Formats: sequence, structure tokens, C-alpha cells
Amino acid sequence: MPKASKPMATTSRPTTRRSTRNSQKSSTSAVAGKSDVYVELPERASKRRRVAEDVPTVSDTSRPCSSEMKASKLATGATALRRSQRAAPGDVANREEVLTRREQELKQRTDEMEKRIRWLQQKEDQVASMAQCIEEREAKAALAMLEEHFTCPLCYEIMAHPYTLNPGQCGHTFCSLCIIKWFFSRLHRACGGWHESVDCPICRSLLVITPEHTPRLDVTFPFVPNRTADSVVKSLVEKVSHMDPSGSGSVIKTEERELSWGAASHSKKAQTKEEDDSDADSGISAWRQGLSYVEWLKRDREGRKEMNHLASNWTTLKTEYFIELKRRLGV
Repeated sequence: MPKASKPMATTSRPTTRRSTRNSQKSSTSAVAGKSDVYVELPERASKRRRVAEDVPTVSDTSRPCSSEMKASKLATGATALRRSQRAAPGDVANREEVLTRREQELKQRTDEMEKRIRWLQQKEDQVASMAQCIEEREAKAALAMLEEHFTCPLCYEIMAHPYTLNPGQCGHTFCSLCIIKWFFSRLHRACGGWHESVDCPICRSLLVITPEHTPRLDVTFPFVPNRTADSVVKSLVEKVSHMDPSGSGSVIKTEERELSWGAASHSKKAQTKEEDDSDADSGISAWRQGLSYVEWLKRDREGRKEMNHLASNWTTLKTEYFIELKRRLGV
């Protein structure tokens, strides 16, 4: 009995053939398709390039549009600005009223400021005149104190470099130059000694006798400096002499105005006060102009020089120097 063939073998071959045929067909068709695509691709690419060259891009088309839009916006803004600048007649009138009102307010403020400035200037002038009055009165008081308490009994002027005599019971003060002249006026010119006693010109208190032989003792020096009086005199003289001469007229006018406001019953007192003020003004003007001050400085300088030399060399001074000093002083 013959063997039957396996059905799977017969069926598998045609299946395999079909698959190969199908694969060949598919490959052939794929190759054919590939060849077609290969031929057609350059043509399509060239067309695309031409289309790309002919058709403008979005950026190229947008640029002129944006510039046109900007130009239109600028034109619109300029038109709106011109329209806004065109004001109605009512607006112009309102603006004129506002400007007029502001001008009036500014003018009023300017007038107020000018009045304020004038008022302040008047106050400054009043304060300056009051300060000048106070300064003038202080100068008058200083001059009165100098004349009352610091006048030299020998020259009747303001003391210059004041000195006191050494007797304990004396205590009188003089200008240094005046008391030196008084002391050496008793010197005998021929021998250079004191043959008579020397005393105080005010109280007649006797001074210590000056020895003729050297060296002398320091206690025999007949003069003692009055430093307190010297410092007070200097301060008062500076206060009197350093005054502004421009303020005297204003002070006199102020005092005359004050006197005119007084009652009629005080006319005699006012007249007496005017006379005293005129005397004080003349004295202050003399110091202020430099006449009395220059003279006082000269007497102070000369007296200080002579007294310092005598005090420092008293123990060794010879009679020849005393005679020469007497001649130089003219006594």
C-alpha cells in the first residue's frame, strides 16, 4: 500500500511561492515607485523654489504694513493734538480769568512782601539806633567814671599808668610821669641830691629819704604801682575811645524826641540834662576823634618807660643820671 504524501508539504510550497512572488511584486512596485519619486523630486523642488521666490514672506509683507500703521497713528495723533489745541471761546475766557486772578494774587503777595521788608528794615533801624543809644550811654558813663574817680590831681587829666607813693598813710594815686616830675623837681641840680624832704602833694606825707650812695635798698624806691587802677583805666578808656561817630546824631535826635514827649513841668530838668549831655558829647567827641586818646597814649607810654627804668635800676643809679633825668623832664 503506497504511502500517502504529507499534506503540509504540498500546501507549504505554493504558499512559499506566493510569498516570494508577492515580495518580488512588492519590491518591483517599490522600486518602480522609488524611481518615479526620484525622477519627480527635482521638478517639485524647483517648483517649490520658484514659488518661494515669487511669493513674499510674512515678514516682508508685515514691514510696509507696520510702517503705514505707524504713519497713520502719527497723523492721527497730530490731528488730535491740533484739535485739542483749538480751544473754544468759552475756554479762552475762563483761562484769561484764571490768569488775571493769579496775577492779582501775585501782585497782592508782592505788595505784602514789600510791606514786610519795609517793616523789617524799620525794625532793624530801630534796633541799631537803640544799640547805638546804649553804647553811647555806656561811653558817657565810662567817661564820667574816669573823670570822677581816675583824674590825676597834678595834671587834671585821666590817669596814665597810675602809681602811688610808698608811705603807708598816703595812698594817693597819680600819673607815673606826673609823680616822677614832682619827685625830681625837688632834686638839687648842682649836687644831684635831695636837700629837703619830699612829701605827697595831696596829704603832705613824707617819703622815705633817698640815699646818696649806691647800692640802695629796694625799699627806698618811693613809688608803688597801682595795678588795679591801671587795668580799670585801660578798660574804660577803650570803651570811650572806640565809638562809632556816625551814631551821635541819631542819639541826640532820640533824646530830643524823648524830651519833647515829656511834660512841660520838667522843662528845667530837661534843659539841665541837655547841657550835661552836650558836655558829655563834647568830651566823648574829643576822645572819639583821637585828640584826648592820642595824648593819653603818649603820657602812658612815656611814664611807663621812665618808671620801669627807674624801678629796675634804682639800686645802682648814679647822681649823674638823676641830673640828666631832671633836665630831660624840664622840671
